[in-house]
Amino acid sequence: MEKSIDYSESKLATEKASQILRSEGLDVTSDTSTKHIHTMKAYKFEDLPDILGALYLRIENIERILKDYNKQDKVIDNDLLSINEASILLKLSVATIYSKVCRNEIPVNKQGKRLYFYRTELLNWIKSGRIKTISEIQREVEANFKSKQSIK
Repeated sequence: MEKSIDYSESKLATEKASQILRSEGLDVTSDTSTKHIHTMKAYKFEDLPDILGALYLRIENIERILKDYNKQDKVIDNDLLSINEASILLKLSVATIYSKVCRNEIPVNKQGKRLYFYRTELLNWIKSGRIKTISEIQREVEANFKSKQSIK
């Protein structure tokens, strides 16, 4: 038994229905004599093993793609950056970075005369400079006060 949608009202409704069904990934065929859009055909019970096998393969491919994507993210996070790349990441001038390195304000690795920066270290350095809100400070004070009271 096939599902169908009646769109005999207008041509605009026909096009709209086709777009909606296609956006849902359904096959759309038009039958002009009955003015219906036919979507999925009914599957037989005997087709289920083949359908499940195809779905399993698609899920495995999706999992593989996600694992590869996560590996790429980790590689990018551990990238070694030059001073020019670090200046782009931090949106600071090269001279400002040199001055921060001289004052030991920024995490750096030095090999010979060259400076290298790890992306994750720079991002963590930025996060460490975050200024807390008044409500965050109040919560910390309350938590410390409660912990000291429970010790007594």
